[in-house]
This record gives sequence, structure tokens and C-alpha cells, in this order.
Amino acid sequence: MYRYDRFLRLVRRVSKDTCLWMFTTGYGVTDERALELRQSGMFGAWISLDHHDPQVHNRLRGHPDAFDNACKAVENFKRAGVYTCLSLVPPDDLQEPDNFKKYYDFAKELGVAEIRVMERKPSGRQACRGVIPHSPILEKLHKDLFKDPEYANHPALTGLSTWLEKDPALGCQCRFGYLFITSTREVQPCEAAGRTRESGGLRKKT
Repeated sequence: MYRYDRFLRLVRRVSKDTCLWMFTTGYGVTDERALELRQSGMFGAWISLDHHDPQVHNRLRGHPDAFDNACKAVENFKRAGVYTCLSLVPPDDLQEPDNFKKYYDFAKELGVAEIRVMERKPSGRQACRGVIPHSPILEKLHKDLFKDPEYANHPALTGLSTWLEKDPALGCQCRFGYLFITSTREVQPCEAAGRTRESGGLRKKT
């Protein structure tokens, strides 16, 4: 949304065969922009909301209006007919089941379709550490919530790859070919893709 005109041009030029999503903090998402993006071919949006407590989310994001921006974006995208989801990297207190359930209940109140629960992925000087797996507590909670009829009408929990990609669950989830384009025009292939020597092309992990 910081470079909205550039992003809108991209949305309008993407093939209709592509399922187009965006990741956003919610900053700058108005009713008009949400509707324009939907009419231009955007399918879904992942909105970053790291906590159900406004003060905690604002502190984590370093902005006094971060929580309100995210919640308003949810409403704007929903009204526009965009498939609307939340994305979070659980802070330490949401590793506790009772606290995570409060977040889960809040997400249901917002009316989102899914919640993408991301692992911590060190960057910069810490990038060599690799992805930090979710705690066994959160992994077990995901399974329990899935089976609990009390949560049958809550949003789907996705993105817990440290559990979902294990053999007893779904195995490798590379059913799609992903491509990410950043606001600075950097193109990033799916993190599960590998380059073949023979063709120089990209192939999905199997």
C-alpha cells in the first residue's frame, strides 16, 4: 500500500489463471482501494495481526495505530469480497494454549476465513539460524482445536508447517507454485523450490 499505484498496475497485468494474494499490515487499506483491487483481480489478503491485545500488537509493530489499521483492513477487504485472512508469528505469551484461544476467539469475531500461524524466521545477521519450529505445545493445540466441536465454526488454522508437513498429517504441502514480489520489485520464488542443473529452471520439492 506504500506504492499502491505500482501494485495496482501489477494486479491488473497478472494472468487471470493466477490466484493473486497480498500481504499487508493494513496500513492504507481503504474501502475504495479494497474494492478496486478486488475488481482488478486480486483474490485474497493476509493481514498481519500478531496479538488480540491492541497495546501488545502496537508495541510489536512500533506504531500506535497498527492494531486499528489491521482491523479496519479486515472489514474493508471483507466488504469488497476479498478472501480475508490473518497472519501472525505468535509472541511468547501466545505459546500458552489459553492465551492463543483468546486470539482465536477474537479472529472469529473479526470474521476472517483463515489464520496463518507462521514460525519465527530469523533474518539479517541471524538468518543462518534457520526457521525456529513451533513449540510442541502449540503443535498439540492445533490438533486439539481441529478436533474440538466447540471450535468447529472458527477460522481454519494454516501455516503450521512444523506439524502439517509431518507424515502423520499432510506431508509436503507444495501443491502450488508460489512466487513473491516485494514492494521494492524483488522477485522471490517459493522457498520450497529447487533449481535443477539440467534445465536451470525451478522445480517443486517432492
